[in-house]
Amino acid sequence: MTADSSAGKVFDYAEFLPKTRFIDANTVGYESVKNETKVKLFSLSAPSSSLLAEKIATYSKNPLTEAANDLSDTSNVFRHAVLYSDENNLMDALSTSPKTFDAIKAPPPKLCFIVTCQGTQYMGMGKNVYEWSPVFRYHFDECDAIIKGISGISVKELMHSDQDNWIESPLEALPYTLSLQYALSRLYESWGIKPDFVLGLSFGEYGAAIISGMISLEDGIKMIMNRAKLVIDNIEEEAFGVVEINASKFETAMEQLKKEDGMEDAWLEIAGCNSPLQTCVVGHRKTVHKFVEICKGTGVRCMLMDPYHPYHSRLCAPVIPQFEKITSQVQYNKATNGKFISTVRNGRVLETLDKDYYLEHLQGPALFMNAIATVVKDEGVTHFLEVGPHPINIQMVKDILQNEYPELGTNFEFYSSLLRKGRDRTTLLNTLGRLYTAGCGVNWDNINKLMD
Repeated sequence: MTADSSAGKVFDYAEFLPKTRFIDANTVGYESVKNETKVKLFSLSAPSSSLLAEKIATYSKNPLTEAANDLSDTSNVFRHAVLYSDENNLMDALSTSPKTFDAIKAPPPKLCFIVTCQGTQYMGMGKNVYEWSPVFRYHFDECDAIIKGISGISVKELMHSDQDNWIESPLEALPYTLSLQYALSRLYESWGIKPDFVLGLSFGEYGAAIISGMISLEDGIKMIMNRAKLVIDNIEEEAFGVVEINASKFETAMEQLKKEDGMEDAWLEIAGCNSPLQTCVVGHRKTVHKFVEICKGTGVRCMLMDPYHPYHSRLCAPVIPQFEKITSQVQYNKATNGKFISTVRNGRVLETLDKDYYLEHLQGPALFMNAIATVVKDEGVTHFLEVGPHPINIQMVKDILQNEYPELGTNFEFYSSLLRKGRDRTTLLNTLGRLYTAGCGVNWDNINKLMD
């Protein structure tokens, strides 16, 4: 068995996309504590803007003589939160806070969890959360036990390893990533943060189905482990390209490619429609290389992955009969924790899945643009939280909104769970502070247990 050597090459699709007009404001105090380890979140609320400003002024003089966190009446519609690590920077954050505030809107904003695709893994991802949060640790260990029982692999050992060879092994990187996503979702749940909608891109569709309750954790792990092994053992590695074009320009480039000598019968498949400015293609090496060459010749930015196991294409057809034996053993349930948005079936809201779903997923394109169209145009979602080791999908959402739906404006919020170069605890509490001030319900009892 050979490893998928493309699995560990981090393709930062977000950095590949141009910047948009959307700006994510951090919780007050973030810049002062972003590189510190013992960061805490301080919240305040009041029934009016003026009373909240008065409360902030009072706390700014003697912040730690009062309660460790202001657990004001949850009916208060004016909220504020700051990040701090000691009394001095708490006083600074409070004294530099705004003097006027807008009331949170009712009902709370609709929140969509976006579960990250593969390619975002890095050494030690989630390690700090594991050490800090008993809830995260419990559910990560739950995954570790299942994975170890199936394959003998310990994702807990990978988390604490000083070796990075696992990053290029899908049989290790994928279950590790899924375990991280699941444990993060359960941590959010303990904090009172639950999704109204859940969607995943590519590999992220497994985590999305688990989080929504449509498949069990154990069934999800069994599917990703068997899928990876079947593809590695039976499918020849080919190539994958990410090009800064839309689907219509793809057809134009393919017409030009077929005019090349010996390429008359060449084909490529669209593996994913990520945004109006990002299309993923997969196929035989020679064809992908030529396609990328043609696109670059017209000034189009491109990225190439070679070798690459050709997920989301007809080249995976040989393993479908064997994989169907696995998907047929899975129990498929109705979604209970957020509506599931499918990137496989044209962005539709699905109540449940079936044995054919992940067969279609393995061979067909990931229609991320269609899924985002559903949540913003049909369902009115305004807040997006990416659940994974590093955010790459929310930049795609921003690109879709800016280029496809400019009439919707900029009244959207985007949140990260972890950052490759950030502090886990700080990133999570920064997101929590923003969600709280946006109007989301928060379980402060569970959060305050982590503030010691």
